[in-house]
Amino acid sequence: MQDKNVRPDFAKLPEDSEFYQPEDKRTTREKLKTMNRKEKAEFIVEYYGINIVVAVVLISVAIGLVVHFACKKENVLSVYVVNTTQDDCPGDDSAFYADFLNINQNDKSIRLTGNGTLENPYIITSARELDEIRNNLSAHYKLGNDIDLTE
Repeated sequence: MQDKNVRPDFAKLPEDSEFYQPEDKRTTREKLKTMNRKEKAEFIVEYYGINIVVAVVLISVAIGLVVHFACKKENVLSVYVVNTTQDDCPGDDSAFYADFLNINQNDKSIRLTGNGTLENPYIITSARELDEIRNNLSAHYKLGNDIDLTE
């Protein structure tokens, strides 16, 4: 029986073509043992490159989704401006937002005067500010006026 890799006389490929070489029956592990680092890297990229890229992309997407949903912060204020120009926007006036912040019960931010040190204590002027003291007991506070707690 004739070997299937024998080069016929009328062949167009050269004799040393890979097509006419005997088949390498070694396992992939045995082949990798005989290769140097550069050859191993080329082999892995050639045979597993697409799989590696797909795996990296899927892992990146999974991590991105976990971070997005695990670290999601509550929106305090969402603003949508449609069909307007900068000249039409009343947002340049701080009083425009002051009404919203005073009325809106979802506003969890408290802006205290002072920086909480002994020399410059926070000034407490409302019941809500007084209630916030429990969130930072190590700071220094000063009562700015009488506070009515009957509400």
